[in-house]
Amino acid sequence: MQKPLPEMEIVEVHAIVKGHVQGVGFRATVSHYAKRLGLLGTVRNLVDGSVEIYAKGSRKSISQLFQALHQEFGTRHISNIDQKQITQQTHYEDFNILY
Repeated sequence: MQKPLPEMEIVEVHAIVKGHVQGVGFRATVSHYAKRLGLLGTVRNLVDGSVEIYAKGSRKSISQLFQALHQEFGTRHISNIDQKQITQQTHYEDFNILY
C-alpha cells in the first residue's frame, strides 16, 4: 500500500486570529473558503475580540485557507494568526460557524 503524499495527509489545526476580525464578515468568509477547500471544522468569535478556527483537512487545503484569508482581509484586519497542528483529531461532519 502506497503512503499518501505529505500534502494529502489529513491534519487538524487550531488557530487564533487577532486584529479587527469581528463584525467584518470574517467568520462567514472563513466558512466559505473552508467549505470550498473541502475542510471540516469550526470558526467562532472569542470574547477578547479574536476569532478561533479549528480546521481539518489536507495540509495544502489548510495552507490555502490561510492564504485566502490574508488576501481577503490583509493587514488592515489581521494583525496575527497563531496556528498550530493538534493531535486531537476531532470528528467534524461539516465546517460550521459557532455562535
